[in-house]
Amino acid sequence: METERASSAVQVRISGGQGSTTRMGEFIVDPVVAHEVKWTPEDPHTGEIFIRALTPFQAELLHTVLREALLNHIEGVAVTGVRLEGVSNVFDAVPALEGGLAELVLNLKYIRLDGALCRPGIYPFAARGPGRIESGRLVDALGEGVLNRDLNLCTLHPDGELRMELRVERGSGSALTHSEQPMRDGFLPISAIFVPLRLSIDVVPEEGQDSGGRVSLSVRLRTSGSLSAAEVWSSGLTAAKSLLAASRDALDALSVQVAAGS
Repeated sequence: METERASSAVQVRISGGQGSTTRMGEFIVDPVVAHEVKWTPEDPHTGEIFIRALTPFQAELLHTVLREALLNHIEGVAVTGVRLEGVSNVFDAVPALEGGLAELVLNLKYIRLDGALCRPGIYPFAARGPGRIESGRLVDALGEGVLNRDLNLCTLHPDGELRMELRVERGSGSALTHSEQPMRDGFLPISAIFVPLRLSIDVVPEEGQDSGGRVSLSVRLRTSGSLSAAEVWSSGLTAAKSLLAASRDALDALSVQVAAGS
C-alpha cells in the first residue's frame, strides 16, 4: 500500500471486475475496494484508514483479522524479566525499595523501547538512594532506545542501593504473566507488551441510494513511538494476509479430507 505523510487522502485500488469472486487470502471485490489512508505529518504515530465498498461479511472478517494481526503479530522489543540477588518471587522484601518489589516489577512493564536502537540481551543496572529512579536512568544500560524517560520506576531509601539485571527480548503481541509463574534463569517475569498500540476498528454503513448495502471499515491507531503508524499498518497488512492464507490452507486441507472420505 502506498502512503503519504499528508493531510490529503490517498486512494488505492485493488484489482477486481465484473464477475469477480471473493475468496480468503485475496479479497477480490466487485468492482473495486478503495482504501483512504490519512497520516498526520505532525504526529507520525497516529493514523486513520478507511476501507470502503465492503459487504457486511467482508467487513466483519477483516475486522477480526486486522485486529488479531495488529495486536498480536507485530514484532517489537520489551523488558520481559528482572533479576535481583536473593530474590525468588515478587513478594520478597528488598530493603533498598520504599514501595516494594511488586511496584518496581509493575512499572518496568511500561518501559517503551525502540527495537531499532535496543537489542535483546541482559543489561545490568545500579542506583543509589535517596529519591526516585526514573526510566531515563536506564539509558546508560539500555541505550538511546528508551522512549519514555520520565516513567517512575521506584523510590530508594536514603541509604538504599539497587542492583538488578533487566532481560530484553524480541516478540509479538503480549507476554502475560501471573504471580505463580516460575522464574526463568533467576529472572522474575514481567507482563510485556512488545508493540503497545491503541486500536479502534468500526464498521460504518455507507450512505446513499447507490450504496447497495455496502459498508466501510474505519481503522484508527496510535502507537507508543517504537514504530510509526504507517509502519504498524504495513506490518499489520502483511500479518493479516498470512493469517488469511493459513485459514485458506486449513479449508483446503479439510476439503481434501472430505473428498478422500466420500
